Amino acid sequence: MSSIKYARGFTLIEVLVITSVVALLSGFLITSFSRTRIDLNHTITTLVAEIRDTQNRAVASSTFRHSSEGLSGPVARCGYGVTPGTATEFYVYAGANAENPATDCNTENRTYGDPPDKIIRTIALPDPRVDLKQAVTGFFPRYFYDVFYEPPDPKTFIDNDATPGNPPAVIVVGPTGVDCEVTPSQCKSICLYISGKIEIPTTLGFPYENSCP
Repeated sequence: MSSIKYARGFTLIEVLVITSVVALLSGFLITSFSRTRIDLNHTITTLVAEIRDTQNRAVASSTFRHSSEGLSGPVARCGYGVTPGTATEFYVYAGANAENPATDCNTENRTYGDPPDKIIRTIALPDPRVDLKQAVTGFFPRYFYDVFYEPPDPKTFIDNDATPGNPPAVIVVGPTGVDCEVTPSQCKSICLYISGKIEIPTTLGFPYENSCP
């Protein structure tokens, strides 16, 4: 009588080892993909959060003292704003010292200038492969408008102008090296209105103001 030979299957240990290897490879591939994919939404969210925080400082009439100022403590400011720095960072700044008898907040220039304005902090874009695009063609090296919020409402100034009905300021971000005018589908924008409203359009138009509803 001939003996019956059975094919040898995998042992439980072998199955566990193979499963572990597949899981490790899958995790590596997912991590590698996430690191190479540019997420503009993260950058837009960071920008909007900082701008809203700047608005809130003005609404709350927050006090502030810069380390370079010879003051005994924080003082009321004429307002707070955001200003372009480089292609990959921007600044949050405080306006002039409103408690200084020589200061008239109504006549202060709300665009950033030092003195009397003071940088509160520098905000770097979360993804180094993304940069801020120029707000106005040929207006190098500025990457977006100065936006300033004056308490208590707050009143919004875009490049020192708070005229009702003015077009919104548009902050455009996109991958480094990408021309958003040529390939707008790869870029995103933020619309900042004189009313204080902030919107994120679904598409980017050109001129950039056409992106805003």
